[in-house]
Amino acid sequence: MGRKETGITAKISRGDDCGGLREQAERIVRRKSALIAESLEENSSEETRQILHELLVHQIELEIQNEELRRTHVELEASRARYFDLYNLAPVGYFTLSETGLILEANLTAANILGVTRTALIHRSLTHFIFPEDQDLYYGHRKLLFETGAHQVCEIGIVRPDAAPCWVRIDAVAPQDANGAPTCCATMIDITERKRVEDELWASEKLYRFLVRNTSDYVARYSLTGELLFASEAMRFMLGYNPEEIIGTSGLNRIHPDDRLIVQEVLKKASEIEVDTNAKVEYRAICQDGSYKWVELNGKKVWNDQAERMEIIANVRDITDRKKLEEELREVSLHDLLTGLYNRRGFFALAEQQVKAATRAKMKLSLTYFDCDNFKWINDSLGHEQGDMVLVDTAHILRQTFRESDIVARIGGDEFVVLSIEAADVDPAVFLKRLQQNIDEYNAKETRRYKLALSWGTVVYGFESPESLDALLSQADRLMYMHKNAKANKAS
Repeated sequence: MGRKETGITAKISRGDDCGGLREQAERIVRRKSALIAESLEENSSEETRQILHELLVHQIELEIQNEELRRTHVELEASRARYFDLYNLAPVGYFTLSETGLILEANLTAANILGVTRTALIHRSLTHFIFPEDQDLYYGHRKLLFETGAHQVCEIGIVRPDAAPCWVRIDAVAPQDANGAPTCCATMIDITERKRVEDELWASEKLYRFLVRNTSDYVARYSLTGELLFASEAMRFMLGYNPEEIIGTSGLNRIHPDDRLIVQEVLKKASEIEVDTNAKVEYRAICQDGSYKWVELNGKKVWNDQAERMEIIANVRDITDRKKLEEELREVSLHDLLTGLYNRRGFFALAEQQVKAATRAKMKLSLTYFDCDNFKWINDSLGHEQGDMVLVDTAHILRQTFRESDIVARIGGDEFVVLSIEAADVDPAVFLKRLQQNIDEYNAKETRRYKLALSWGTVVYGFESPESLDALLSQADRLMYMHKNAKANKAS
């Protein structure tokens, strides 16, 4: 006979039958059927037993559901605790704003960045913490966020109640809340240190640009093959070129032909050395008007701005004045200031080269040693000024007598030497005869308180039996004194 369902039975069966949950409850009821039977009277109707069965099954279902809910609650609490740690202790600030800009929620990091407690943040406007000069930037980004829904990023300054101001970066999106109202969910990162570094870099770059624009040196960048990639404006003032017009051209084209090989060698070495290693070279640069200037290039190999290729960055300095001074000093160091002739140092520097050249070319040279007669008497009796006049006049006569190719020098107080080049077909006596004629003419027309007179001795350098320059000077000196003594004996 089929089972009749009462209202309660039907309600329990239809309303609370949850598939597996009911089956689980039925198994438990069957295990407890013995206990149920004892608790029922034997004359209980089938309907009563059925109702009790359904109630018991429903009770067990509820117990199982409660256990599941308790376990789920425990898991949710654990998950919530993990979320709390992740959300509040994250190194990034998180906060939620209303459409009007009020802070609805914020984590601990956001509160720490803003310098207040979390509770003090809620329902306060974020604009309360923003630099006045950044308010418009913030409003613009927030308006655009809610109008378009597109991800927005801005960097703004933050004023904190009890701490120094800081800079933050805000990344925001605009989801809807549970009620469909638009909200702003954003992250906040403290970028104060990055801003400080950027400011320092910008200040350094401004200083660099100022120095590049205003220094008398010009700054240039070259490829490793010498192509000009950049030149500062100072190049226009130094060499006369408009930097913009010569970008892409070879820097070698603006170097004196005699110096190009030296610069090419330096460029080659620079391309092989380590990054940031300095290289230096001096050369004559060709100016826009065709003249030359001495410059000093200090360069080093670096990566370009995009780190794509190696370049040479160089500082180029005008050293023309320095070179002129060096030449003047060199001339002073090699020349006698009183007479303008080579001094002893200058004579030996040039004469040694000529002796070596004569030996290689199998040529002859003549060396004549001169001494001013009566120089000590003139100096002591007539004064040093007259003595200086003797030396100047002697230098003048020697220049007048000998060729420009000959080396004429004053090597001591009143001692002079002349090294005559290519004297193989020239008799030294011819020069000495002409010298005496010049001295006689000088004495005839000058109204000095003294008569200029010279003694000399001449030796010929032969490549067949080469001798040192010192040996030649010693021989010529002995011959000179022989000449001086002979004149003295003749006069007496």
